[in-house]
Amino acid sequence: MTTQDYRFMLESAKEHLDERLTNKIRYLLNDIESALDYIAFAIFNQFCLKHITDSNKIKSAQKRVNFPLFDDKAYFDKKADKIFLDLRSEQPDIIVTGVDYWLPIFNMLVNNNKHRELEKQQRNKTTHIHHGQIGGVTFSNVKFVNCTTPISYNGTAIDFESPSPYDSNFLASTKIEFVFKDLNLSVIPTLKDIYTRTNKVISDLERIILN
Repeated sequence: MTTQDYRFMLESAKEHLDERLTNKIRYLLNDIESALDYIAFAIFNQFCLKHITDSNKIKSAQKRVNFPLFDDKAYFDKKADKIFLDLRSEQPDIIVTGVDYWLPIFNMLVNNNKHRELEKQQRNKTTHIHHGQIGGVTFSNVKFVNCTTPISYNGTAIDFESPSPYDSNFLASTKIEFVFKDLNLSVIPTLKDIYTRTNKVISDLERIILN
């Protein structure tokens, strides 16, 4: 996600992210999931494959391998133990490394993504008038939250996004933020956190399996 992407998001549609940026988010989630699945497959081949004594079952076992994405530790452990045979007894650090708070969030986003419906986003707008005066009314340290048009004067909307002839009357700032509606989490910080955490998990797992 670049600065240009972020600016484009802020200038996009009033209710939801522009489709082009939504596609970028989908691709990012797909790439992250693929990276996690890749390290999971490497772990399986290195530590678990030897425990399959029937050679006819190797391919089917490998097809079931992916990084466990579940909402809580119990489900994570259940799937990990089912797919990664004897891994907990031989390499317990690997199982522990895989569990983290961001997994349920990522799991929800990925599941919606697979159904071609990215988690719905909501556009939040906060306008902070530090100081201003118009029509004999003085504003000081006033905030408007999710108000499309904070002020209207002489039939002119003053929304502090599009230019108006009265902008010079105010010292004001506007913050636009998109959030994943059901998760109530800001889009950009959430994606950055998932990306950062994924990199850490993969690095930690690589360090273990390469020792």
